[in-house]
Amino acid sequence: MIIIRNATITFGDQTLFKNVSSSFSSKDKVGLFGLNGAGKSTLLKAIATELPLDSGTISVDQSKTIAYMPQEVVLQSDRSILDETLSADTTWWNTYQLVEQTKKNLDANPYNKLFIEQYENAYQQFFMYNPDHKKAEALKILTGLGFDTTTICNSVNSLSTGWKMRVVLAQLLFKKPDFYLFDEPTNHLDIVAKEWFLRFLKNSTVGFLMVCHEKTFLNALCSKICAIEHETITVYQGNYDHYIKNRDERIEALQDRFIVQQKEIEQMEKTINRFRASASKASFVQSMIKKLSKIERIILPPAPPKPHFSFPLFEKSGRTVLSVDNSAFEYNTKPVFHSISFTLERGMKLAIVAPNGGGKTTLIRLIQGILQSNVGSITWGEGVKKAFFDQDQVAALALDKTVFENAYSASEGQTTQTIRTFLGNFLFQGDDVKKKAGVLSGGERNRLGMVRVLLKKANTLILDEPTNHLDIPSKDILCEALKRFEGTILFVSHDQDFINQLATHVLELHSNKAVLFTGNYDDYLNQKEDSEKKIENTPFKKNHSKETRISSHSEKRSKEDEKKIRLYESQIMQLESKIQKKQNEFSDLEYGTAEFKTACEELQSLELAYKELLLVWEKIIC
Repeated sequence: MIIIRNATITFGDQTLFKNVSSSFSSKDKVGLFGLNGAGKSTLLKAIATELPLDSGTISVDQSKTIAYMPQEVVLQSDRSILDETLSADTTWWNTYQLVEQTKKNLDANPYNKLFIEQYENAYQQFFMYNPDHKKAEALKILTGLGFDTTTICNSVNSLSTGWKMRVVLAQLLFKKPDFYLFDEPTNHLDIVAKEWFLRFLKNSTVGFLMVCHEKTFLNALCSKICAIEHETITVYQGNYDHYIKNRDERIEALQDRFIVQQKEIEQMEKTINRFRASASKASFVQSMIKKLSKIERIILPPAPPKPHFSFPLFEKSGRTVLSVDNSAFEYNTKPVFHSISFTLERGMKLAIVAPNGGGKTTLIRLIQGILQSNVGSITWGEGVKKAFFDQDQVAALALDKTVFENAYSASEGQTTQTIRTFLGNFLFQGDDVKKKAGVLSGGERNRLGMVRVLLKKANTLILDEPTNHLDIPSKDILCEALKRFEGTILFVSHDQDFINQLATHVLELHSNKAVLFTGNYDDYLNQKEDSEKKIENTPFKKNHSKETRISSHSEKRSKEDEKKIRLYESQIMQLESKIQKKQNEFSDLEYGTAEFKTACEELQSLELAYKELLLVWEKIIC
C-alpha cells in the first residue's frame, strides 16, 4: 500500500535518513521508533504528503485512504463535539447538511413542490447511511475517549487543547480509513482513555504506522517495529520487546565483525608501513593501499548510557508517612471529590489513578498544601522530608539559569561531581549543562526537574506526571532511578508500563472514595476484574432465583440490614429498567434539540444514581 524508494531528507547540515526504502501493507501494524530528533515525525509527514523529500519517492495505493494525526493540531470549530466528529465522514456529513438545507427551504415554503421533492430525495439518500447507527458509532468513540453525554453538545472551541486533540483522534477513528498514521496519539489521553484506545486498535483490522513512547502499546499492538537508526530504516518483525532483543543481537554481531575488521585493517597498515620505503615492493604497497581504501568501514552505534545512581543519604521517616482522612475539595461550588481517606506507609511506591478531571492533581496539590480545604485532615508523619515534582516545569525551573545552575540550587550543598553525575545519568552531558533552561524541550525540562528532586535528600517524593514528554529511553532511566530510591513515592502517571515497573500499590480515586490496591497496575486490573465478576453474579440480577439472593453471611447481619438489602436490590432493578428505557428514547430524538440535551442529562443522572446505589448495596452485602 505504501512504498518508500531511496528516500532522503535533510535539515540544514543534518541528514535524518538517506536513500532508505521500505514498504507497508494496509494490514501492517507498525511501531515507528527512534531517538528524539531521528526523523519519526518527518517520515510520517512525508508519507502524508505534507513534507517533500530531498530525493527518492513515496507512493501510496490510490484506491486506499490514509488518515494522519500529527502531534499537534490547531482545531477551531463552532460545531458541537459530536457534529465535529460526524463531519469527518464527509460523504455522510454532506448528505446530512443537504437534508438540513432542504428542510429549511421547505419550512419556509411548505407548499413548494420543488422543495418537497428535493427534501424527499435528500432524506432518502441520507437514510441509506443509517444515521442512527452513525451517531451511535460516534458516541461510542467519544465516550471511549473520555467525553460524557452532557458535554458532546458543547462547542469544540470551548475545549482545552488536550481535549481538542481527543476530538481529532475521534474523527480519525470515525472515518474508518484503510490505514492510520499516528504521531504520538496517546499524548493527551488519560490512562482510562488509553485502555479504551488500545482495545479499539487491537480489535480493528485497519493497519497503522505509529510513533508512540509507551511500551504497553508497542508490545500489545505492533507486529513490526520500523526503527530509524543512523540515517537508515530497519524493519524488525515482532513487537517492541522483540525489537530490543533483535537489535541487541544485531549490535553484538556487528561488534564481532568490527573487531575482526579492525584486526584486518591493523595488519594491512603494518604491512604497508613496513614495505613503504622498499622500491621493489612499491607496486605491492600501492595495491594494498588501494585495497585498504576500498574497505567499507564498520561504524558502531553509540553505546546506550548506563546510569549509575548513588542517592544522597537521608534520614528515614516514621512508619506512617501520610494520613489523609475524609478529605474533600470543590471548585466554584462544584465538588471534585469527597470522603477521600488513605494511609501512605514508609517504602510504598503508590500510584494514583483516575480519568482526567478525576481529581488526581487536585489531591496532589492538597497534600502539598498548594490548595486548601476545610473538610477532613491531611497529616504528615514523623521525620518526613518531601520533594515535589510539578508537571508544569516551566513554572518550576529558573528559565534564565543554566541546566547546571538549576540543579545546583536544589542540591543542598552537594559536590559539583555529584551534581554532574546526576545530570549525566539523565542525559545532560558536556556542554548540555550550560544550556539555559528556557531553551530546553519539554522532555529535557522534565529530566532536569527530576534531577532537582532526586538531589534534595528527601525521603518522600511526590511526583505529578513525571513521564510527560519523555521518550522510552528517558522513561527507562527515570524508572530505574526511582526503583533504586529507598524512600517513599506518591505519584501520578498515565503510562501503564511505568506504573507496572514502579508501583507497589495503586490508589483508585473516585468522586466519593479512594480504594487502595496492593501490587502494580496489572495486579490492580486483575483485582478490579475479579471484583466486577463478583458484582455481575450479585443476588439482585433478575435471572437469579430467590434462594441465590441469600448471602453466606446473611446469618451475621441484622434484620434491619436484610431489609435494607432487599430495598436496595429492588431500587437497583428499577434503575436498570429506567436506564434501558432512557437509552431507547434516543432513537426517536433529533440530535441537537432541547429534548436531546435533556435526555442526555437525565441519562447521566440515572447512571450516577445507579453507581452510588450499587456502592451502598455492596458495602452492606460484603
